[in-house]
Parts: sequence; structure tokens; C-alpha cells
Amino acid sequence: MIISDPAGYLASSRPGQKAEKLRSVCVDGSIVPAYVINDQNGCGVNGAACLAAFASGGAMTFGEALNICKSIALNGYSRLRGSAVDFYTRLGQEAPFIRKCLKASSVPFGARSGLFVKSRAVREILAGRPVLLNIGISGQYRDHTVTAYGFEEWSVGERGRKVLFFRIRDGYSMEDRWLEYKGILGISVTYLKPKE
Repeated sequence: MIISDPAGYLASSRPGQKAEKLRSVCVDGSIVPAYVINDQNGCGVNGAACLAAFASGGAMTFGEALNICKSIALNGYSRLRGSAVDFYTRLGQEAPFIRKCLKASSVPFGARSGLFVKSRAVREILAGRPVLLNIGISGQYRDHTVTAYGFEEWSVGERGRKVLFFRIRDGYSMEDRWLEYKGILGISVTYLKPKE
């Protein structure tokens, strides 16, 4: 299921329930590159390139960052499947892989991963930095990595239940998409850590 607008999604998925936007925060989308994945299992490599291009502050294009990240992936983080390169990044390898990409890109950031996804992702976006969300299974994605660079919180129904959506680059379209946080099984966050 694709969510292109949280308000429309809430109206169709929860008909008759009042929905009110509580807050909306977004990193400037013009500095978080949109991308379409063209490689087998390339979501992690493309997400790493998106963070590296962002962290370069405009000194590097997404394409340049992607070439660096693919080169690093080919040296220990990917494998051949038949005659094609499979860029799948194994669980737990996201941060070490992205650290190498960032170092090779000469940007002033490292990377860390964690399981406290909601609080860390919200904190990073509030600080003006996108994050990678590594999703096991959700109603929208299976074993996929997306770049989150914004979020919206909504109050839904008479009891005002809070619903959180992340604004994402999912690699399937150049358009903005949204990820409903509820109902995801197995998720971690990989984020930029400024070097001191």
C-alpha cells in the first residue's frame, strides 16, 4: 500500500473518525536527494548514498555518493548472485557500511544504528538530519530500507489516539511517500552522528 498523503490515508482507512494534525516537521526536501533503486537489493546502498550526499552539504551529488557506496559494497558488503551483484546489506551491518561510505566521502559525520526508532528518528529529524529506517515487515514494505526526512503526528478518533507517519524516500518513486509507524515488525534506525 502506498501512502502519498496522511490526511487522505486516514480518511479512507478510518472513515468517520475525526483526524487532526498535531505537528509536522520536515528536513528541507531539496537537500535530501530523491532516488530510484536500479540494483538488486540496492535499498541500503541507495539510502547510504542519500545520507552521504546530504552530509556533504551539496559538495557531492547523489550519483557521486552512490558510486562511492557501491564501490565499498563490492568490497565486503555485497555478493554475486548469478552474474548480477546483490547489494543486500545484512542486519547489523548498516552502520559499519555507512561509516565507510561517509569516510570515503570526506564528510564530517559517522553513523550509528539503534532500536529506539521512534524517539531517535524524531530527534534526528528535529535536528535537521534524515535517517534510514530498516524495516522488517510492515503493511507497506518487507525487508526494505527507506530514508526518512520528516514526520507528522495526528490525533485520530474520539479518544485522540496518536498516529505517527514518517515522510520518506522509498527508492521506488521520485515522489514523496509516507510510512505509518504503527504495525511494523522488526525495525531499526541508522542515523548520522556529527564528528566532534
